Amino acid sequence: MSLAGSALEAALLAVGRGLDAAGDHRLLYCKGDGRLVALEDRARDLPLPDGGVLPSVPHDVEVEQCRRDLERIRPFPSGSGPSSAAADGPFVCSFDKMAEYFNRKSCLSETVPLGSFNSLFSFTGSWKNDAATTKALAIDGYSLPLFRVKIRNSELTLLESVKRRIPNVWDPSALASFIENYGTHIIISVTVGGKDEVYIKQHSLSQLSELEFKNYAREIGRERFADVENKSNASSINYSEKVSKLLTAFFIQVCWRCFGYIIWFA
Repeated sequence: MSLAGSALEAALLAVGRGLDAAGDHRLLYCKGDGRLVALEDRARDLPLPDGGVLPSVPHDVEVEQCRRDLERIRPFPSGSGPSSAAADGPFVCSFDKMAEYFNRKSCLSETVPLGSFNSLFSFTGSWKNDAATTKALAIDGYSLPLFRVKIRNSELTLLESVKRRIPNVWDPSALASFIENYGTHIIISVTVGGKDEVYIKQHSLSQLSELEFKNYAREIGRERFADVENKSNASSINYSEKVSKLLTAFFIQVCWRCFGYIIWFA
């Protein structure tokens, strides 16, 4: 099976499982031995564009094929956020705005920074201290979404075995044990594709002005993505070349939903 097919299999096994929002978001770190929500038992095999087959896809799970166009990172659509993401440059913003972008990308309304955010910018996880020592953050890059695997049903039902493990009184040790075993959120969709990104952090003691930092981030992006931009501007390239030459690192983007049974998680 191709790299895309293998990633799709991993995504299919991940939807419905638990994940800790404060921890590592790679699917390797999904919680529990299997899905935490009830899905219809009936399944079907889905053919893949490369000739392979994705086996045993539950009827409650939908597999969408994306447009497969190179996408420049645009954290906020026009009119919905800061205007610092120029059409030909990186997105530069504050600690809070960048954390908001990462949360939006994972379909979360919470404001506490995610584990993936902390990891990519080398933060400690003590978000108040991290914010105080950060003057600005920048992100630039391209992504190439290939497939999206998602649960169709918007009303999820926890398995009875999971419900029985939810603490019904305030017990920090019991909550910690539950999170360790089941996570804080349930994965409802996974996007599979390729991406190439750079993450830049400006320390609070930096003497660079806002404009100087933006120019610095823009120059790094130009050097990093010159090959991508030249190929994209010159002519259209075929799909296999996009995957193999432009975006060699596969990514799996997770959307999740909070456990609705414990207010503490919300």
